[in-house]
Amino acid sequence: MGAVCGIPHCKPDCELTSEYHRSDFKHISEFQNSSVAPWKMSVDAVDNREPSFIEYAECKDCTLKNLVSKPIMIQVFVFEKIRIMTGSAWCKCPFNLAVGCTCVEKQ
Repeated sequence: MGAVCGIPHCKPDCELTSEYHRSDFKHISEFQNSSVAPWKMSVDAVDNREPSFIEYAECKDCTLKNLVSKPIMIQVFVFEKIRIMTGSAWCKCPFNLAVGCTCVEKQ
């Protein structure tokens, strides 16, 4: 990511924007330990990104035999800061976020 001759460039799946909208993602589920597909919460931390810290679910082993635990994913947008000759700009980028886990048949 960066600029060539002052023209800002974002990663291919991102779009340039003049501003960012602060969004914090807060995990509020109470099922992570009582589910048949339990998970633990981890943090994805990246400088020059808003939000800088994003909590995501990491699946543990499924408690039911012959099934495997898989993450439940949603797509949200994050804003990545890039440097340009006149200061900085923002790139709006998709981010795949695991919000919980479920048990599925082994394949």
